[in-house]
Amino acid sequence: MPMVSENTSDTTSDTTSDTASEITSSSSSAESSLQQIIDQRDLYKVQSRHEKRQLDSIRHLSNYIYRCDAQNLGVQDESSFFKSFQRYSLRYKAKVNSYADTFIANEVHKRQQEDGVSNTISLYISAFKSWGISISESLHEKIKKLDAEVWRPKKISRLNQIHDSKQAQYESICALCPSVVKYMSSTCGNDFKKQLGDIIEGMNMYNGIARSSFLEMMTSTQK
Repeated sequence: MPMVSENTSDTTSDTTSDTASEITSSSSSAESSLQQIIDQRDLYKVQSRHEKRQLDSIRHLSNYIYRCDAQNLGVQDESSFFKSFQRYSLRYKAKVNSYADTFIANEVHKRQQEDGVSNTISLYISAFKSWGISISESLHEKIKKLDAEVWRPKKISRLNQIHDSKQAQYESICALCPSVVKYMSSTCGNDFKKQLGDIIEGMNMYNGIARSSFLEMMTSTQK
């Protein structure tokens, strides 16, 4: 009886091992198949404005790599390299990821004083991700720290200033509303157009009036 039990246990163990191996192999094959579908997408076909901006971001990285490594790429110019960049990024994934790290770090340094630096860097990272290109975790953490401690506070401060400016404009306009209503109720359309025309002719004499306001006046005189 003990011998029968031992043989049965060995058989069961072998069967379980074979089954687990088959499942693992099947899972690996399925993942490989899905990855092939992902890799075979035509990433150059874009439609939306956001997709076009992402493709431009990829072009910037492609051009950067070309400038850094042109002598080893075997292509004539940046445009030719970009056309084959999808295949290149799949074949040399680790190398492209390394270039992406340097590219992003350079962009952060170059744009650090710009108001929209956070949005620009986020767009680059998002575009890279859509092409299977990733930046290192350590660089990601540094960018998150910059965003939380530098870029976002500056953005909030800037938005508060814009809000205060618009509030001041609103209050100044509200104070003028009674005079505007009185003027418009006593002025005919032709007189109003003529007065607008006079203001447009002497536009260089008026300080503090936005060019867009003069354009609106021109449109009104033609109605």
